[in-house]
Amino acid sequence: MDPTRHASLAPSGREISMEAAWRVQLSDEAVASFAARLTREPGHIAGARPEGLLWAGVRTRW
Repeated sequence: MDPTRHASLAPSGREISMEAAWRVQLSDEAVASFAARLTREPGHIAGARPEGLLWAGVRTRW
């Protein structure tokens, strides 16, 4: 006999993300970029701790 399992597919929270980015030309051949993101209730889980991300990059021609 298999037990019956029930799972709700409705999210318990509302995920809201905010992102900002900045790009600067370093030279004729190089660009640097920086970005930040903050997510409230990640994964649509009510009460989940906010998540923050920061990243940076450099693009250049060889």
